[in-house]
Amino acid sequence: MNYQDVWTDGKLVRQGERDCASRYEAVRSVAKTLPAPFNALDLGAHLGYFSTRLVEDFDCDVTAIDDYEPLGWAQSYRLRVVNQRVGARWLSQQKRHDLTLALSVLHHMPDWRDVLDELTACRYYSIIEVPHPDERWFRKAAARHDVTEIYEAVRDRSVGALLGEFERVGKDRKTYLRPMFLLPGRVQTHVGKVFTGSGANSRWMLSFGDDLPRQLGYIPFWGSLNIRLPENHSLGPPAIDYVGRRGNRTRDYQFWRAWIRDIPCHVMIPGDRHHGPDTLEIVASTKLRDRYDLADGDTLPIDIEVNTA
Repeated sequence: MNYQDVWTDGKLVRQGERDCASRYEAVRSVAKTLPAPFNALDLGAHLGYFSTRLVEDFDCDVTAIDDYEPLGWAQSYRLRVVNQRVGARWLSQQKRHDLTLALSVLHHMPDWRDVLDELTACRYYSIIEVPHPDERWFRKAAARHDVTEIYEAVRDRSVGALLGEFERVGKDRKTYLRPMFLLPGRVQTHVGKVFTGSGANSRWMLSFGDDLPRQLGYIPFWGSLNIRLPENHSLGPPAIDYVGRRGNRTRDYQFWRAWIRDIPCHVMIPGDRHHGPDTLEIVASTKLRDRYDLADGDTLPIDIEVNTA
């Protein structure tokens, strides 16, 4: 018997081991609160049951990810199918989603802590189902020794909403109730207008060595794109505090992770900023003006990861 139900064209085609219908109703209760149209990411999609039902019910865009080969059938089902094993680094380089799902998958991922960070770097919610902390029957799951830690990490990030507990019969023949948690997203979408800056930060950044690229995770184009927002912004503590040196002078920089469509980048605020609190500077591995053919006055949406710690 398959682990997951098979669903297509509005009906159940084949029953699986797990109760998928009740679990989907928990997912659906969250999805129906989102503004339409929304997009979703289903990590560990297996046969695509949850992905296909979301598409049918909400006419949304869904990316289904799993290295399980039979998932390939869903390519024709209005899904973006990624039929491979992925990790936190791959997830960090993708566009941001409104809703992310990870149902009984984190314990299969050796980098589950970083994956959890990437899942919650979404706009609205992440729905995560984890093994019960008493489950010890796994033999091949990469993070099988971290089951209790995974449970506690997800529980502590939840918004207090336990969407339900759902049966899973282990190979030890015991029945466990796996909790499904609702976690808040940590990404804000801002829309700003492009304008030309003074170029001062570009001149400063040209003098920096290899330390900044190591912290950013890429070699930045040595210049920033300036945008002006319709309101002041509050992003919380920065992901990176950086002190740039130019001769005997220093300048402080703060960076937050961000994404413009499918390009990972960083929002940057210099300590001695030349513009007001309604402006942001964007650093990326490519020249964004050229990539998106931007001129002064053009509007640009940007997704920014807001840190609340």
